[in-house]
Amino acid sequence: MTGVAVIPTSGATWLQLLTAQLPGKTDVSICFKPGDYVLPPPGFNLSGLKSVKLTGVGPGTRIIAANNGGLGFIKCRHVVISDLQVDVPADSNGSPSEAAASLASWHNVVPAGARPESA
Repeated sequence: MTGVAVIPTSGATWLQLLTAQLPGKTDVSICFKPGDYVLPPPGFNLSGLKSVKLTGVGPGTRIIAANNGGLGFIKCRHVVISDLQVDVPADSNGSPSEAAASLASWHNVVPAGARPESA
């Protein structure tokens, strides 16, 4: 079992930092500093992890799913997300984008303070 804590800063290189730090890890903690973190298409997937913890500083930390970019959790056993604001821009018709639909379909995501079910 190997773990890593990553503290990205907003800007164009934050996904590159995650891509460089996460391979080979099973337990991941990502603590976002204040700022806007844009998820460009096709987005970013966290895959095959035992545990994932994403934290921020509340509304001062915004994950923005731009142009249907999204954040996916694929075969992650436990996911905890706290103190992040997720913004999903509407499409050109004013309807929620595909990214909004993907947020509603997250599985095994545990709100902060809740107890995860036994696996």
